[in-house]
Amino acid sequence: GSGLTIGLIIASLLVVRNREEKKLIGLSFIPGIFNINEMVIFGIPVVLNLPIIIPFVLVPMVSFAIAYGATVAGIVPMVTTTVEWTVPPIISGYMATGSWMGAVLQVIIIVISILIYLPFVKLYEKVKASLYEEKIAQLTEMYKEAEKQNKQMRFSTLPNKYIMVVAKIGEKLKYDIKHEQVTIHYQPQHDKDGRVVSSEALLRWKGDTEKVIYPPLVVAIAKEFRIYDVMTEIIVEEALTDVVRIHEEVGEYLTVSVNIDVEQLLNKAFINWVIGRVKYYGIPEGTLGLEITEQQNLVGASNLSEILDKFREHGIIVSIDDFSMGYTSLAYLQMNQFDYIKLDGGIVKNITKNERSKDIVDSLINLGKTLGFEVVAEYVENKELQGMLEGMGCNKYQGYLYSPAVAIDEYIEYIKKHNT
Repeated sequence: GSGLTIGLIIASLLVVRNREEKKLIGLSFIPGIFNINEMVIFGIPVVLNLPIIIPFVLVPMVSFAIAYGATVAGIVPMVTTTVEWTVPPIISGYMATGSWMGAVLQVIIIVISILIYLPFVKLYEKVKASLYEEKIAQLTEMYKEAEKQNKQMRFSTLPNKYIMVVAKIGEKLKYDIKHEQVTIHYQPQHDKDGRVVSSEALLRWKGDTEKVIYPPLVVAIAKEFRIYDVMTEIIVEEALTDVVRIHEEVGEYLTVSVNIDVEQLLNKAFINWVIGRVKYYGIPEGTLGLEITEQQNLVGASNLSEILDKFREHGIIVSIDDFSMGYTSLAYLQMNQFDYIKLDGGIVKNITKNERSKDIVDSLINLGKTLGFEVVAEYVENKELQGMLEGMGCNKYQGYLYSPAVAIDEYIEYIKKHNT
């Protein structure tokens, strides 16, 4: 066909990583054998695609020169028979020349066409990946801006180019969730003596990119595609599996906490599923923690105390993430007994330079002592900050002073280093 696109199809199958695009290219392979290349022309696409247009024009010229030279040199007999254009290569070469050398010539030309197309397909993939990551970066900045303003991003109202990116992320996430390829890392939590006592399981998913996609954005897209519950279950399952592995390799059970949202906390089926998985793995009380990442919807939940009691009965601890002095947060402490609270990172970071932030954190730590819940400080990034928190009575810390979130193998080595 025009452009000798069978070479382009094979080169693309060797290079392209995106599952959906590879599937489309694969579907074009059979028509391509019969020299029908509309799927390639408009699917990859070749049309208006500068990196691919160059070899599209160059390959037929090279193939013609090779065929002409082989014929003039007497290596391949002259074409003596007209062959229908839909006859596949190799067969058509034999039929046209009446010799197997015609078929061999076509094989050589196809191999050369693949070699010519390959660097251009790689260039196209690189350009495409760069543009995709650029749009993800822009989408991430928009999402972070909405977070600052305490607004929920509505994906359906975004410009079309971003809706396409959201759709692509969502489809890839669906596939990875279905095949349990969602990755979590663990950020260690230390006590005042420097020992690792627990960790937070954090989503770290790249999709089809080189960098990790902003986790809150991934969570929001998962909710948009209604796959967040399944994703959470995969994360809980992986965390429980790793807890057992850590015990086997290190010799102690360390608490791991997983983020959930309010709807999951209030979902009876989810509650029973978590309890069932904890029983299945046979881990001790206090080994699995659930951190509530959204608080507003808990207001008015009449059965919250009952839910917390049920979790506690089965050794599962429940906490509030990003706790601050807001009315909503304090209302929970008045009516319900959470096992621990995690201080809002924005307040924690400011205690070394802002007296009011320092007073707020000091008050919350004292409140924890009075009401019987533990306080965990995150975003602990230097020794001065850790020392001030310890002086106030906060004895559990998480942050870059110790370690970023790391993969399970690295986390196990980290525990061995600090807890020996």
